[in-house]
Amino acid sequence: MSKPVSSSIASVTCYEVALATYVYMALMCKFSVYPIVFRVFNR
Repeated sequence: MSKPVSSSIASVTCYEVALATYVYMALMCKFSVYPIVFRVFNR
């Protein structure tokens, strides 16, 4: 009974880590691209 629970917890943790990494990369891309677009449109 403990093996399916531990495997499901491991999969959820893996999914959460992947989701957190995706959100982090998306935020980094957003904050690095927006100033460039802002400067280009202000010229």
